[in-house]
Amino acid sequence: MLFIRPIIMLMLAMCWANTVIAGMSATPTRLIYSEKDKSNTITIKNTGKNVFLASAKIEGDGINYFTITPPLIRVEPESKFSLRIKKISIDKLPDDKESVFYYTVTMITGSEKPEHLANRIAIGSKFWFKLFYRPKKIGKFDSRRCDLVFNNTTSGVYVLNRTPFYSTFVYLAVDGVRVDLSPEQAMIAPNKSSYISKAKNAKTIEWSRINDFGGIENKCMFSLMEKK
Repeated sequence: MLFIRPIIMLMLAMCWANTVIAGMSATPTRLIYSEKDKSNTITIKNTGKNVFLASAKIEGDGINYFTITPPLIRVEPESKFSLRIKKISIDKLPDDKESVFYYTVTMITGSEKPEHLANRIAIGSKFWFKLFYRPKKIGKFDSRRCDLVFNNTTSGVYVLNRTPFYSTFVYLAVDGVRVDLSPEQAMIAPNKSSYISKAKNAKTIEWSRINDFGGIENKCMFSLMEKK
């Protein structure tokens, strides 16, 4: 769309959290929304010297279940602001496993220039976050359990997540060789199996996952060696 005055071009960089840009940050980088929760908070913090605009929205089919307010805020230097995520309706969500949704926060550099000097390029970064809805029926996630199962197949190694929780790898190695996974590959859905490596006849798998607080669990090990 073309505007005569002011002319503003918005350049967006698409990013996954960790979300820190020129003094701006958003936390938490992953959100666990329990069934009992009435709302959850996202904190936008500006430790820099520039004004920022921050816009937040629920993406995809998550708009049917959750909302973020307010959708647009102005964050002054050396200040912070809280956004609230609230559930709209969760009746149609599974009660025996987690569901995952996405929300985004777009941070745009502001300006104190008068309007007649405001012809400029506005630099913005759009950050993606995961929102995990956790029904009370499945209880709490125990990050100390090494509960993933790995299997050799003719096409490579598969991982099986037999729990009702999503598991997200931050480290994975097959026979001592680290495996690089995309954000989508690293997240294993509840009660699902996923291909993770083309290695054949693997013997040992090592891995670490993200816990509920965004930290890293202790390293786990799984042996694929046949018992004699």
